[in-house]
Amino acid sequence: MGESLARDLAEAYREVRPEVTLLIVPATELDAQALIAAEIEPAGSGFRSPLGGVTLVPAMAAAAAPPTLSAAQLVAVLSGEVEDWAQVGGSPGPITVVTRESESEAERLITQRFGLGVAPPTARVAPGWAASRALISGTDGAIGVLPSPEIDATLRVLSTSLSIMIGLEARAANEPTGVVRDWLAWAQSPAGQSVVAERHIPLVAP
Repeated sequence: MGESLARDLAEAYREVRPEVTLLIVPATELDAQALIAAEIEPAGSGFRSPLGGVTLVPAMAAAAAPPTLSAAQLVAVLSGEVEDWAQVGGSPGPITVVTRESESEAERLITQRFGLGVAPPTARVAPGWAASRALISGTDGAIGVLPSPEIDATLRVLSTSLSIMIGLEARAANEPTGVVRDWLAWAQSPAGQSVVAERHIPLVAP
């Protein structure tokens, strides 16, 4: 979920320290010593350091004319309780829900934060955010939830009132040292947070 923020910070830090290369990899590929941005949860073992936040937003294809949904209607749509857009005030047509993999951190967060149940059996499963964008923008009547930095010109956000903000943090098995520690300190500095604010939510509003 926080990969885009980690990449933004790593790329910007390269301009500050050109001799340093930070490799950002998906959480499934991390070993115990590696670092990843992820949702802030209650304190547990290991090192955790806040970096910023991101907004989860429901989206459809840019060419779509989505109805104005209440929060309850959005949950009904994403849970498959409503199967046709006409049932929630839209133009008649089947609803296709696009989800991430059921075991992914992204889908767990979306399900938890939007109060969803099991994904409908007709849902289209996407293996990543790029695939999610392609399915939502290329499928008539499709809808899905993405982090706001993943929204591009092919998509239309349904309503900002239906969005949900989550915190993002760096995690490691042990407190980082050396280059990674320096990077995290920079990320939390005014310079780093100005990079966060470009596409994400900074720790302190500028």
